[in-house]
Amino acid sequence: MADFQLLTWKGAAEAFKRGIVAILPVGSTEAHGPHLPLATDVIISEEMSRRAAAQLNARSIEALVLPPLAYSVTDFSSDFAGTISIKQETAAALIHDICVSLYSQGARLIAIANSHLEPEHIASINQAIDAVKKETGRAVAFPDKRRRRWACARTVTSPA
Repeated sequence: MADFQLLTWKGAAEAFKRGIVAILPVGSTEAHGPHLPLATDVIISEEMSRRAAAQLNARSIEALVLPPLAYSVTDFSSDFAGTISIKQETAAALIHDICVSLYSQGARLIAIANSHLEPEHIASINQAIDAVKKETGRAVAFPDKRRRRWACARTVTSPA
């Protein structure tokens, strides 16, 4: 089972004792053109999280996928119906509080699987990670897909 939210509280306590990796899918509820659902980023982040958990579990590293965060800073698409935005400070505080709560219960590591690339949203994640590190001394894994290493991995080139 890779879904944290399907555990009982006893199952969660046992998982924390084993030192789980908790993967937090982060997306947004916003317009993605007339052809895609408002939850596009959430759907992508959940699938990324499931795949990461499966790979970790195959390597005997117990990983569970947390319930997704579906709200973030979405100022770029705020003019489109259905877009729901929260303040950068709110987003950072929410991610911070989730991470601190999980670490206080015994999580081995927390990883963020994000697919919403708005700069202020990314800033809120980095702000939260910095605050978690300052408060707990613990790191949060966050592969920022905007960085060149990740962009190159996603780029397909045609043979010359």
